[in-house]
Parts: sequence; structure tokens; C-alpha cells
Amino acid sequence: MTDPRLDFIDRLQAATRDRMQRVERVAEQVGSISGEATSPDRLVTVKASANGGLLDLVIEDDALDLDARELAALVLATARTATERAAAAMKEAVSPLDDPPDVGPPGSGRGVDGSASGPPAGTAFDAALERAERVAETVEDRVHAMDGRPR
Repeated sequence: MTDPRLDFIDRLQAATRDRMQRVERVAEQVGSISGEATSPDRLVTVKASANGGLLDLVIEDDALDLDARELAALVLATARTATERAAAAMKEAVSPLDDPPDVGPPGSGRGVDGSASGPPAGTAFDAALERAERVAETVEDRVHAMDGRPR
């Protein structure tokens, strides 16, 4: 008979490898995420990052016929839309990190995600599990910090 604790460790290692692969994929995407918007009159086009940084701004010649306040309002509104689109893309990119792993054996007390599964409380596995959870949370916090929002 297989020791359920060893089986749990195998599943924990597999879940950790899977989570790290997801973190790596997200980290690769985060740097290139942007949003783009064009004003309804097609006079202004903005490309922005998820934190609102302007990456590109195109103002058509006809936009120069607007007074300065109208043009500024048009640029700001278009930039806001581009930023919202980038933020939505960022949220989508980090969504794979929102699913906690469930690696515990059914009905054994507590799982990695706090569910009712995992090895019994008070074992050395609890200490190892807590350390692994803290590492995973630290990685997730760092990835979420890249997109400028708390977890």
C-alpha cells in the first residue's frame, strides 16, 4: 500500500511545477500587454499600458482644428479607453493564477487551498506545506505587482 503522505508530496510537487509554469507564462505576457483605442471621430488613436502609461499617440491633422481643450479631452478620453482595454487584457492574462491547486487526498483534513483535504494537521507535512504556500503566494504577489494591482 502506498503511503498517502508520499502520494500527497508527489501531487504537491506536480501542482507546484504546474503553478510555476503558469507564473512563467504570465510573466512573459505581462510585459507586452497593452490596449489600443481610437476616438469615435477617428482623430486620435492611443496605445496604453495597463497602468495608464502612453505607449503611442497618433493625432490626425484634422484634430488640430479643435481648440486645445477639446483636443485634450479627446486625447484623455481615448487614453482612458485604451488603458481600460489594457487592464482587461492584464486581468485575463493573470487569471490562470487565480485557481488554487487542490492536491490533498480526499477527506484527510486540509488541502493546499484550505479545502477539506490534505494530510492531517500537526505533521511535518503541514510545515512543508505552509512554506510552499508562502513561496507560491510570494510569486503570485510579485506577478500581480507587475500589473500594478493587489492580489
